[in-house]
Amino acid sequence: MAQSTFDPFPAADLDTNRTGRLADDQSKRFGNLDWAIRKDYFILAIGCAAIAAILLTESEPAPNSWIRQLAGAGFGVVAAFCLYRVATLCDSLMQDLRSRRVETVEGALGKRIHNIGGRSNATFYYFDVAGKSFEVGSATYDAAPDAGIVRLYVLPRSHTVVNMERLPDRPVAESATTSATEALAPELVAGPAGVTTESEGRATAIWNRRRGSRGRPRVSDRPGCRPPAR
Repeated sequence: MAQSTFDPFPAADLDTNRTGRLADDQSKRFGNLDWAIRKDYFILAIGCAAIAAILLTESEPAPNSWIRQLAGAGFGVVAAFCLYRVATLCDSLMQDLRSRRVETVEGALGKRIHNIGGRSNATFYYFDVAGKSFEVGSATYDAAPDAGIVRLYVLPRSHTVVNMERLPDRPVAESATTSATEALAPELVAGPAGVTTESEGRATAIWNRRRGSRGRPRVSDRPGCRPPAR
């Protein structure tokens, strides 16, 4: 959604965030985002509402008119959702900025992107940590590592991510000499749904350890890669 021009993870504010408080600079910066967030959601809502109106009011008969009606209803739902976000997200953000309280969430980092297609395209970016999801901007998404153990600093009501701290990898047993792909074997047997951010974090820890002890790892040692066919 709204894109920011400031550092998504300011190291200078970490000491304040660790005390459970929002730094002065962060409060000012996120205060300036209020209108930008409202504008993005409002524009998307207007676009979806206009498309829904066109699809639902088309009177010319057609063999597949039910598809048009269904698509129109879908755009209407997206428009209503965006207006709901304008009313709730920004209100909760302003409450957070007034209280200036910051909470932390720790765990393996997962990143995902959700696209809404159609005539009005929209892309949503998310962090998944400790079973919780946090919507972020594209700049924040790109600045975060692809995997690893992190501590997120978030605002409690709006769930806005205000900072991130990279933590050491989880301890790996000395006997763990398998590749990262082999470390994920139990989860891969269960299918894609079995691979969690925690298991990916474990695989990343093994990969980092092998990189440190043997130099640059083979491509097949990296999480999510397969060895070449022989």
